[in-house]
Amino acid sequence: MLGNPAAPVTMVVFSDFQCPFCRGLATTLRDLVQSNPNVNLVFAHRPLPMHPDADAAALIAAAAHRQGKFWAVHDLWMEMGGAVTRDRMLAASKEAGVDPGQFGVDLQDPALSHEVEHQKRVADAVNADGTPTSFVNGEALSGNQPAGRFLAAIERATQNYERARLSGLRGEALRLAAWTAGSADAGPKLLRYLRQGVHVPATAATAERVAAPVANDERVAAPAKAPAVVATADLEVWKVPVDPKRDAVLGDSKNAVVTWVIFSDIECPYCQRLHQVALDLVAQSGGLLRLVWKHMPLPFHGRAQPAHLAALAAGRQGAFWPYIQRCFAIAEDDDAPRIDEAALVKHAQALNLDLARFARDRANKALLKQVQADMALAKRLGVEGTPTSFLNGRLVKGAQNVGLLQAQIAALAHDPAARPGHAAYNAQIARGRVSPAPTR
Repeated sequence: MLGNPAAPVTMVVFSDFQCPFCRGLATTLRDLVQSNPNVNLVFAHRPLPMHPDADAAALIAAAAHRQGKFWAVHDLWMEMGGAVTRDRMLAASKEAGVDPGQFGVDLQDPALSHEVEHQKRVADAVNADGTPTSFVNGEALSGNQPAGRFLAAIERATQNYERARLSGLRGEALRLAAWTAGSADAGPKLLRYLRQGVHVPATAATAERVAAPVANDERVAAPAKAPAVVATADLEVWKVPVDPKRDAVLGDSKNAVVTWVIFSDIECPYCQRLHQVALDLVAQSGGLLRLVWKHMPLPFHGRAQPAHLAALAAGRQGAFWPYIQRCFAIAEDDDAPRIDEAALVKHAQALNLDLARFARDRANKALLKQVQADMALAKRLGVEGTPTSFLNGRLVKGAQNVGLLQAQIAALAHDPAARPGHAAYNAQIARGRVSPAPTR
C-alpha cells in the first residue's frame, strides 16, 4: 500500500509488469496519491498469460515486498525503457537493495506463488480481465485513463463516503456502505480482500486454478478433493474471548486499540512465518497493537502438543515468547521448527530456566487443560487450520500478505470509533458470532 492506510478513498490497481499501459498509468496513480492525503493506492498482481515473463516479474516484486522493497522495485520498473523482462526485474531488485540470500529463498517459497494466484482470482471475481484495471472505492476504470478521470472518480468516492458518514455509520460499516455505493458487486469483494484477505468466489475462468490451490494454511484433515473457494460474511465480528491473566499477551492491554488473536501450531511452518511478521508489526505499532496466542496443535503434528506444553511451562517462568521464538528458529540444515525432546530441554537451558520446575510444570494437567480449552474455542468458532487469526474479532485465514495485514491493522487502529483497552475489545466482540453457520 502507498499512502495513508486510513484514507477514506482507496485505489486498487490490477497490473502486469510487462504491460506498457500499466507502466504508463503508474506515474499518474503515484502522483494522485502523493498530492492527496485522503487517497491511498494498493497494487494487485494480474500477470496476463500472453506475457511470458509476467508471472516471474510478479514473483520478483512480491519477494522484494517481503523486504519492504516493493515500491523501490516498482519505481525502477516505471523508469525502464523498452521491454520488461525477468532479468531486468531481477536487476531492479538488486538495485533496490534486497538481501540476495533471503530474496533467493523467498522466490522458491510456494506461498509467494499462492499470493499472486490469489490476486488473480480476486481480479477474475471483479471482472478485471485486462490490465490495467483500477477501482476507486469499488468503482472500475479500465485502461490507462487520464488523471482527470481518476480525480472525478475520487470525488464521487469521497461524496459516497461523506453521505455514509453523515447517515451515522462508522468504522467498517461506513467503509462497506461507501464501497457498495461505488459498486454493489466489486466494492464488497475488494473491501473483503483488503480487510480480511478472504478468498472471494471464483468464476468459471479460474475454476481450473481453484481446483488445485497452493495451500497457505494447514488443515485438520486433507480433503480428497480440494474445496471450492468461498467467501465468508462481510467484515463479520466473532466473539473471541481474551483473558490477559491466562493467555499469553504481547503488547499493552491497557492501551492497545487492535487485538490480534492467532490460533497457532508450533509445528506448522506457516505459523512460524506469520509469527515473525506479528512480532514485527507489534513492535512497529507504537502500542496500538497487542498479540494474543491461542494454542492449536494439530493432531497430525506429533511433536506439537509437547512443544505447546513446554512453552506454557516456560511461560510460568516469564519466558513464553522467547521460548516460542527459539522453537520457531530454523536450523541451517532443516526447514522445520526445532521441537524434538532434546531441543525442548535445550531451549529451556538457553533461557536459564529452572529445569526442575520446567519439568514439573510440563507434566501439570492444568497446562494440558489450557491447551484443550483453546482447541475447544477454535472448534466452536469453526477454525480448522493454522494459522487462523482474528483482528478485533474479524477473521483472517492463513499467513497473509504483510501489506494487507498492515492495511487491516491501520484501518482498525485509526477508525474514529476505536477505543483503547481490554474493556473496549470486550465491548466490540460482546455481540459477535460464537459459532459458524450450520452446513446444509
